Amino acid sequence: WWRRQFDGQFRVVLLFNTSQKMLGVSLALCAGLFAAQASVCAKIAMATEEAAATCQVLVYQVSSLLEWEQGAGSLAICELILTYFRIICFGLVFVFNAVMWVFFTKALRLCKSSVEATVTNTAANFFFSPPTFASAGCSGQSSIP
Repeated sequence: WWRRQFDGQFRVVLLFNTSQKMLGVSLALCAGLFAAQASVCAKIAMATEEAAATCQVLVYQVSSLLEWEQGAGSLAICELILTYFRIICFGLVFVFNAVMWVFFTKALRLCKSSVEATVTNTAANFFFSPPTFASAGCSGQSSIP
């Protein structure tokens, strides 16, 4: 199944090309996951009402746990937190997309055909999008009555 080869350094060479193909498919799956994460970050960065409502609930819960009085300062804290959080998520969109393209181009190189890498990447993106959107609290429907 494998043999050892010595060219000044020790390395293991696989005799079958299937491991390289599986690596290409795995890289395409990872690219799809990073694409889904980029879309979650974009949704969070651009969703203002849902994020503001979530922040107000969190500030209310934390202040009630710590027995602080709630006042107009909680809105200012929420706006400050949301501003920084949205900036971070906006930056993460570009980071996740850059990492996705690195994985996708390596998958294109290692897969048998570009169609295999593209279909795997797209399927992984669709597969990972609903769970990540649900965990981010972005179901598309407002939970505020």
